[in-house]
Amino acid sequence: MRTMSMNFTLRATISAIAVLALGLSGCTSDISIGDGGTDGGSVVCGASTCSGGQVCCNASCGICADPGEGCIAIACTDAGLPDAGSCGATTCGGGEQCCTGCTPDDAFCMSTSSGVACPDYACPPPPICGDTACGPSDICCDNPCDGTTFCSSAGAGCPVFDCPPPPTCGGTECAPGEECCADCDGVQSCNAGGCPPIACPPPGPCDAQNARGEGLCELFFGYAWDGSACTGISGCSCVGADCDSLYADPSSCASAHTSCGGTSCGGFPGATCTSGEFCDYPASAPACGAADGTGTCTTRPTGCSRVYDPVCGCDGRDYSNACIANLNGTDVSYSGICPTPSDCRTTSCATGESCIVCGPPGTGYSCVADGTVCPL
Repeated sequence: MRTMSMNFTLRATISAIAVLALGLSGCTSDISIGDGGTDGGSVVCGASTCSGGQVCCNASCGICADPGEGCIAIACTDAGLPDAGSCGATTCGGGEQCCTGCTPDDAFCMSTSSGVACPDYACPPPPICGDTACGPSDICCDNPCDGTTFCSSAGAGCPVFDCPPPPTCGGTECAPGEECCADCDGVQSCNAGGCPPIACPPPGPCDAQNARGEGLCELFFGYAWDGSACTGISGCSCVGADCDSLYADPSSCASAHTSCGGTSCGGFPGATCTSGEFCDYPASAPACGAADGTGTCTTRPTGCSRVYDPVCGCDGRDYSNACIANLNGTDVSYSGICPTPSDCRTTSCATGESCIVCGPPGTGYSCVADGTVCPL
């Protein structure tokens, strides 16, 4: 605390004394002249120490005066002028004011008795991080992991980031902050703004179902249409959006997709189906692919009713109903039992020949030399 010395002359006007008294914060304007004091050497005067020859003019305020000069009777606090309080990293004392700079660390104490106000500073604008205005003592930091910016205290500095490796998307490594997105067709691409919502059209009735089995387990989940035929789905788990829409048996799956078509069979080349399918000829075409008609490979049913509704199969055999004929790998030639054959099945063949169907469906039975390789 510095010593404050105030010199007042008896010739000072009362108005000048009043102005000075009101300029001392925390003091009243109770003014009197000729407070007197004690002559002598150094004298402790409240929070001040008067120099040699001065007198303590007002102990409560710590005001010293030269001998013979008038004093002002000012009522101050017991600790002198009021404490201005904390100011940055220091604390201002009585008779001081706290002046702030561009940052809190620039604060300093300044005497109020000088009558000078705290200086004004032309401070630079705070940094802008993206769309955010930082504080006056902040700095702008970059986040290399996602490409964003953020404010941080200048004292703390910018942190060090340990970013995970970027994702691989369709064989391409994405840049930091990008995500791997897929479109309706499953094509993957890197996107900096995240994966946008997309409205994919619903699958058509003949589109392949989105279901597949994963893992080497023996769990069976059902049958799915793969775009051309019905296939079984098995494994440890079923993956895909249509796992809840599988069919319990191949016949129900095939029935739901009869209008979707599939692998062609029959016709002039006599194309055949797999062992789990039969060649289904359209009802409007000649039966059993006659006249080079073609059919569609359809999965055989796995179970049929025992209702007796006899049909004649394209293989020339009698079946209890159409489902049983399909289960045995043949389409129906016509309803009812087959007529008594007038071919080699009743006339027999010569030695070294066999009575078999050798040719496209509908060809019928004929005697074929043993060892002959037939299309069927």
